[in-house]
Amino acid sequence: MTLTDTSEAVKACTGPCRRTLPHSAFSVRRASKDGRFPLCKECHREVRGPRGREGQAALLLEQELLELLDAYPEPSLADVLGRALEEVRQIGATGDKLTAQVAAVRRAVLIHGCRRVDEVVEETRLSRWAVESALRLLIEQGELETRDAFRLGEEAEAAGLPPTEYHPTAYPRGEGFSRLFRRHDAGAELEVEP
Repeated sequence: MTLTDTSEAVKACTGPCRRTLPHSAFSVRRASKDGRFPLCKECHREVRGPRGREGQAALLLEQELLELLDAYPEPSLADVLGRALEEVRQIGATGDKLTAQVAAVRRAVLIHGCRRVDEVVEETRLSRWAVESALRLLIEQGELETRDAFRLGEEAEAAGLPPTEYHPTAYPRGEGFSRLFRRHDAGAELEVEP
C-alpha cells in the first residue's frame, strides 16, 4: 500500500487493467489484509460477467452453444451456431461492452436516422435484446423518446396500437414524415395536407 500527495491510500489492481487506484475504486472485502478486493470494480465486473436472471441464463446458453459447436463442426451449422453465440454474448453486457452497445444504438438513431428496433438491429448488427436494452437506457437518460408512428389508408383504421418509433428528444414533432399528414376531426383516417 502506498500513499499519494493527498494521503489517500492506493493499491495496484491485479485484474486486466493493472492500474494503481485509490481504495475507493475497490470493493470492501474483510478477508483481505488491506480490507479491499484485489481487482478494481471495473475489472471485477468484467471478470464476473453479466448478472441478473437474463445474464445468468445467457451464460448457461453460451456454454450449451459452445458444446454444440464442438459436437457439430459442419460449416453450415457452425455458422448458424456461431452467430447465435455472438448474440448470446451480448446479453447482460456490463462496463465497456455495454457502453459500446449504447454508443452504437445512439449513433444509429441520432446520426443514421433509424426509427424502429428492426432498423437499429440491422444498422448496428447487435442482437434485438441488446438494442432494446440500449434503447431503454437512452430513454432513461433523456436522449431519446418514443412516439407513435402515423399509419396510412387501411392501416389507419386497423385495430391495435400504431408502431412505436424512437426519436431524439430534440427532434421537432412537426418535422419529417408526420408533418405531411393530419387527422380528420370526424374520423381516424389520415390525409395529405394541401
